[in-house]
Amino acid sequence: MNTVGRNFSAVKKDTYKPLLDNIMHDPVDFFVFLLFVPWLNIVIYFLLQSDPSLATYFVLDSNDPSKLPMFLSNYSHVDLSHLLSNMRSYLLVTPLIIALNFERIKFRIHMLFFFLFLPVLFSILTLKGVPSAGTVNGMSGIVAAMFGYLLYSTFAYIAGKWDTGNPIHLLFAVLCTNLVIISLTYGRMWLVVLCSFIVFANIIRGQEVLHQIVSRAEFILRRWDRENLDLMHRPWGRIKQERIIEIATAVSIIIFLPATSAFLFLGNIISLDGLRTNVLVHYVGYVSGALLPFITGSLEK
Repeated sequence: MNTVGRNFSAVKKDTYKPLLDNIMHDPVDFFVFLLFVPWLNIVIYFLLQSDPSLATYFVLDSNDPSKLPMFLSNYSHVDLSHLLSNMRSYLLVTPLIIALNFERIKFRIHMLFFFLFLPVLFSILTLKGVPSAGTVNGMSGIVAAMFGYLLYSTFAYIAGKWDTGNPIHLLFAVLCTNLVIISLTYGRMWLVVLCSFIVFANIIRGQEVLHQIVSRAEFILRRWDRENLDLMHRPWGRIKQERIIEIATAVSIIIFLPATSAFLFLGNIISLDGLRTNVLVHYVGYVSGALLPFITGSLEK
């Protein structure tokens, strides 16, 4: 089996465990990713509100960049709505990622890369690719990376849980679909045609896996009615909690994956207050989150 296949099949041995167990498996993950990271952003926000002069250290100025804001600007917010939007999205997607990832060491290595190295990359891309950006701050790039990582985690979980085969072509189809949306928004029709061709080519290459996923999903949905009726009459306890968590997670995944394009790109390219979103950083973050497991997997060989 090639490296990509190993990455997707690695979760298979542990996918019998309930997702609820995996969310609460290690309090370290809960504390770091669901408590520390959000509170870090909140504390920095209030620091900037109490003393605007601290923006020198926490806000990246593309006209006069300095080293410290290259990193810290990715965790700072000067606008409350911007902070709440990023925190809401982060807190929605992160528990799903934790639930779907059973290899804790690799998961933490990936998160280390997201939170320590991607922020610097985002700042460099902004300075080089969007030189007229002005002042830059916010966790949007990291949130985009988390959405990309959810995409990978979902396909990896499905491949291991349902034994559907390697879904790498479907993952590339989703990534290129996002690029089609961006290209349409900016009127780059030649790129729309090229990316659409890549999307259809990957769907054709992955049609067998797609058929298995759809067939398995239909089978599960047919069982849900009978199982859920039986579940309603059970006393409230661990089994019932686990079943509800499983259903909520499945529904959330179904909602998040198709909505990712609109959330990250199309609807937010120009926000209501007229401020432009850094689409370059969003897409690079999204792709990095989806493809990082393959990069690190290749380095391990």
